[in-house]
Amino acid sequence: MRFSVAEISSPELKRQFIDLPNLIYDHNNNHFVYPLRSEIEDKISPRRNPFFKYGKVQLFGVLDEQNSMVGRVAAIINPYHEKIHREKAGFFGMLETINDKQVISMLVNRVKTFLKKEGCSKLFGPVNFTTNDESGILIEGFNYSASLLCAYNEKYYPGLLEYCHFSKAVDMLAYIGLVEHMYPEKYDRIINRIENNRDVIIRTFEKKKKEDDIRIICDLYNECFKNVWGYVPLTIDEASEMAKKFLTFYDPELIWIVFVKGEPAGFILGLPDINQILKNLKGRLFPIGIVKLYMNKNKIDSIRVLAMGVAPAFRNIGIECLLINKIHKRMREKIYRSGEFSFVMENNVRMRRVLENLGFRVYKRYRIYETDI
Repeated sequence: MRFSVAEISSPELKRQFIDLPNLIYDHNNNHFVYPLRSEIEDKISPRRNPFFKYGKVQLFGVLDEQNSMVGRVAAIINPYHEKIHREKAGFFGMLETINDKQVISMLVNRVKTFLKKEGCSKLFGPVNFTTNDESGILIEGFNYSASLLCAYNEKYYPGLLEYCHFSKAVDMLAYIGLVEHMYPEKYDRIINRIENNRDVIIRTFEKKKKEDDIRIICDLYNECFKNVWGYVPLTIDEASEMAKKFLTFYDPELIWIVFVKGEPAGFILGLPDINQILKNLKGRLFPIGIVKLYMNKNKIDSIRVLAMGVAPAFRNIGIECLLINKIHKRMREKIYRSGEFSFVMENNVRMRRVLENLGFRVYKRYRIYETDI
């Protein structure tokens, strides 16, 4: 079959770009969660996505002989990456494709051509559009449903990328813990000690002063993760846009900020796993999806911890244990049965040790790939 590559420029190609998962994924696959159309539209909109204030994106699609899209990809330029990591690298993201080597080769080659013109010599991905967003190809854990803001893909995706000479850049891990899990006794002593320390104050995210709390969490995030693989800063505009969406369904007892002597020291950001509801909406909130969402949000029985961090100056005093304990306490109070911590970089030995010592286990693995241009 003959295929062609097109830049996504017309309304029809944009529609096919957004709807492509309907073709790729078997409707009997209960683990894939169709992203909301409105979310994808916001993602690729230069007016609505703060990434476009500093970054550059070009969307491509592969069409078959009937002009039906069978593959899609985004080529991404992030100037913050070049500035921080001192390498001229580009990214790809939003990858979806049928199981066809010709199609994946055309997508990858078109991305490489675009990025080479931009002066890039290295290609990483997938990321959508930064490493602070959904990232990676699922390579282990296909028997579990996709959690909130996590990727899910068919099992053939890694093989297609490896066919195009991609190799592992880094793996990211998802840990799971259950509500009935009991922490080792020594951690109770650590938690009691820090809770009785008058210099340490812990409180929930406060919606009434959300602008201040969003900035505190954004600053802490950037301080805590600046030495992690692939770090690029989370801008305040990006953090505010995320919060605007999260606050429609958040549980305030899952977001905590720690202060030591009045100085922000750590945070944890957990959210109800709304994917439990979204998987039945097939990507559409209207006309009745929004009703189902609000009627069922109190039935969600799992959470996802998107990020937890402690500023370097306050590590090794037990703040991580305190934050996790607050989440676990909320799980026991509500109907939450499980919690996922993701993503944890494979080489983030310190965070992995904390989670594993507390009894969490890896149950999914994602991979970011790299190749030369």
